[in-house]
Parts: sequence; structure tokens; C-alpha cells
Amino acid sequence: MKTSPTPDIEPTPDQSIGQMAPSPRLLTEVEAAAYLRASRSFPAPRRLLTEAEAAAYLRVSRSFLAKKRCSGGGPRFCKIGRRVLYDIADLDAFAEQAKRRSTSEAT
Repeated sequence: MKTSPTPDIEPTPDQSIGQMAPSPRLLTEVEAAAYLRASRSFPAPRRLLTEAEAAAYLRVSRSFLAKKRCSGGGPRFCKIGRRVLYDIADLDAFAEQAKRRSTSEAT
């Protein structure tokens, strides 16, 4: 198996300066590939819900979401091709914005 050096290696104590010094450990090819995949800074994947999933998440009907898309005032959505998708963070923000303390509060 091929090996390659890695930038952040298991530290060992260095008695002269009292700090940790890297040890010269080599990674296997599989470990190196896993290290490279993990070290890239990819954003966390966003979980997008379909219209039916979003309606179930908010406990409203699909037609409610369809009407709010046309008239405005509903949660933000993504239109990818013919599909309508909702980000969970946007659904949570919509639900948070709809909270009221009494029925007399303005909407």
C-alpha cells in the first residue's frame, strides 16, 4: 500500500520546550484519501423538503402552501425546474414569525 505524509500528525511531547511536536507518522493511501475528503470545507448539505413534506412538517395542507406561494406571505421556497422545495430553516422561520401571544395581535 502507498503512504503519504499528513500535515496534522499525532503529537508527541517535546521535553526541551514543553510543547507537543509532530511525530513522523505516514498515512496509508486510504487514510490519506479520507483525510483529504474530511479536510475540505464543504458546507453542510441543506435538507430540502417537497411540498407534501413541508405541508406535513408545518401541519397545513398542500393547498395552503400553494395559495401562499401565489399570494405571498408564506414560507420562502426554491423552484428547481417544476419542483417546489422548501428549506427546513425557512419553514422554521415562517412558523416562528407566525407566533402570537393573543388573538388580538395584528398579523
